[in-house]
Amino acid sequence: MCGPRGSAISRMKVPFCADTICRVYCMTKPYVLLVFMSLVEEGRAKLDDPVAKYLPAFRDVRVVGSDGALVRPKRLLRGFLIRSSLSGIGYSAGFGAPPENDSQKSYALVESVASGKVRSLKDFVGRLAKLPLRFHPGEDYEYGFSIDVLAHVVEVISGRSIEHCMQERVFKPLGMQDTGFAVEQSNLCRFAACYGTAQIWGNLYGHIPGKVPVTTRPGLVRIDGDSAKESAWCKGRECQIRAGGGWMAQNQGGLVSTVNDTVRFLRMLIDYGVSGNGVRLLKRETLLRMELPSPLGAATGRDICIFGNIGGYVSGGSEFGQGGHASTFWSLDRKDAVAVVWFAQHLDFWSWDAEVVDPEKADIWKMMHKVLVAVSVILYVIVASRCYLPSFSYPLSLSLFLMSPKCM
Repeated sequence: MCGPRGSAISRMKVPFCADTICRVYCMTKPYVLLVFMSLVEEGRAKLDDPVAKYLPAFRDVRVVGSDGALVRPKRLLRGFLIRSSLSGIGYSAGFGAPPENDSQKSYALVESVASGKVRSLKDFVGRLAKLPLRFHPGEDYEYGFSIDVLAHVVEVISGRSIEHCMQERVFKPLGMQDTGFAVEQSNLCRFAACYGTAQIWGNLYGHIPGKVPVTTRPGLVRIDGDSAKESAWCKGRECQIRAGGGWMAQNQGGLVSTVNDTVRFLRMLIDYGVSGNGVRLLKRETLLRMELPSPLGAATGRDICIFGNIGGYVSGGSEFGQGGHASTFWSLDRKDAVAVVWFAQHLDFWSWDAEVVDPEKADIWKMMHKVLVAVSVILYVIVASRCYLPSFSYPLSLSLFLMSPKCM
């Protein structure tokens, strides 16, 4: 066992620990999916239900054709398509970046979220339904606002907010007390700073007169406020739209969580739907169904399941998992009995120092698979990235929970 090392706030030397609170962005998605599948188990929804059954605004949705003209979709937009990012509902340009094409411009309604003009998930999804899909449902794969649409479907079916549903159906049963859409004032001392490149900072804040970046080291620029109280996740300042997909506006939305809480979620997956205190969240067969490769994934050139990508971390691997934009990830490989939770807070983690990183040394998943195949023990490690990845040039913190289900 290795004790905590590294900094949650680099310049202040605040230690990064298993209870350090982090922005998890798209790691929000699996929790929405879990809630939706619990409603399916209760018979309140079906996987092949048309989205328009619950959200009538999607009855007249159109698709951008090859010639730019709007055409009717070849097939209905159904629940199983929006669960798997096969809907044609994409993202806009993110983190202050300019739109790359007309399709991204059409999704500029997120700017209305940033300005406060759109303040509810219902309003956001209603406006989204008026915009054209980027491709015919089921014919391609693209990350986007699909899970936000699904989150509103959950609200319509249950009659409760997606935040309430996630708390009651997932977070409370699992004891995930630090997971939510905002950080309380009393917990700001555990809230990690978030970093990015100078380019990302410029996209977000460069237009603000007098704004000066807080740079700890070259390439390490603080994003999301110069202090925890200025963060867009601080209670009272958080995004008003509970973004089930994990991202909203320029740098808002999605959950915050900790390594400890994510481990509780992953243990439930390992135990096929049962929490650590014996509460069943989903049936075993439901979870296994969520892990199966989608038959539509092959047509798009990807191996995907309801939870996310398959084999995305280890080349040719069978693990599935989900990540967030600030470099938070979890994955589970039942075949090799390996589960990994990786937490950092950097918006451009993969591009910095790319020229000097040794791919073999930097492949933490491959290394952990080798370790856990050779040593049948549970490892709980919280380290700074430089401990395992010596070619990395600054002390960006990360946390890992590595465990072998065979040992539990």
